[in-house]
Amino acid sequence: MNLCVCDDFSPVWPKMRWVARASERLGWHAQCVQFEAQLIDAQNECDWVLFGQALPILAGGLTGIREKKRGPWICWIFDLVGHGLRNEFARNFPWHLFDHAFLKTPDAIRHPSKHYLDQGAPDWDCIMSPREWDVLVVGTWTDRRQRLADMCGDAGLKTLTAGGGKWRESSGSQHLGWVTGDEGMHDLFSSAKCVLADNRVRVRGYWSDRVWLSLAAGTPCVHEAVQGIDLPAGVLPWEQEDTAVALCAAICRDDLLWQKLSRDALTAASHNRYSDRLLKINELVLHSVVPVSHA
Repeated sequence: MNLCVCDDFSPVWPKMRWVARASERLGWHAQCVQFEAQLIDAQNECDWVLFGQALPILAGGLTGIREKKRGPWICWIFDLVGHGLRNEFARNFPWHLFDHAFLKTPDAIRHPSKHYLDQGAPDWDCIMSPREWDVLVVGTWTDRRQRLADMCGDAGLKTLTAGGGKWRESSGSQHLGWVTGDEGMHDLFSSAKCVLADNRVRVRGYWSDRVWLSLAAGTPCVHEAVQGIDLPAGVLPWEQEDTAVALCAAICRDDLLWQKLSRDALTAASHNRYSDRLLKINELVLHSVVPVSHA
C-alpha cells in the first residue's frame, strides 16, 4: 500500500507525522507532502491521499489537482471542538473535494460519506521509572485547571503544570510553558505518575487527545467523566474535584496500584495506535479499491 500524507507537518503537534510513522509500521510506504507540486507527483504513485487538518495548500488550486487523482482523497480532521473551530472551520473547509471525511464530531459537518474516528496513541517507548512528578496538569490555563493543580499541591502531591495562559506556581508545583514536538511530549507525559484532565469543552462523546498521549506513555489518566463514551483501561473517571485529587493521591502513594494502572494504560494504547486508525480507514473505505499498479 502506498499512502500520500498531506499536511503542514507542524512540529508543535506532530500528529500527521505519527500517522506517517504508523503507516510504515504497517509495512506501507508513506510520502509526506506539503505543497501542490509535491502532491501532483505523489498522487500518481499512491493508492490514496490522506489530508490533515492544518493544510496550507488548501488555499491553492486543489480542484485542478483533484481532477487528475487516481485514488480516493480522504481528510482526517483531528479536532474541531477543542480549538474553537467547529463552526468557522466546518463552514469554510472544502469538504466537497474529499471522497471521505473522518473526524471526532461528524455531526458538525455535512458530507455524504463522513465517519467517526478518534485520534490515536503514538508509538512511544514507555519509561516506567523513575517519575519525577506525581501529577501532570497540561493544557491551556483555566480557573478550574489552576484550582485542580493547587488542590493537588495542597494534598502534598508534586504537581507539574504545562501549557499556555496565566498559570501560577504554588506550594509543591512547578510550571512549564507549551511543550511541543514528539520528543518533548513523550518526555512530558512520561514525567509524572498520573495525568489529571478535565472537560474544557462539553460535547457528548468528545474528549481531549491528552488521554491517548497519557496512555502511550504508560501514565494513568484521571479524567473527568465524559457523557456518551466508555473510558479505556488506565483511565479513571471523576465527577467531583475532590474525588479527582483523591484518585491522584491513591495512585501516587500506592506503587502496586500505579504499576497495575500503568500496564492497563499501555494495553489500551496498544489497541488504539495510529496504525489501528489507518486500518479502520482501510476497512471502512478502501476494501473495494484496487491498488494502483506501480510496475
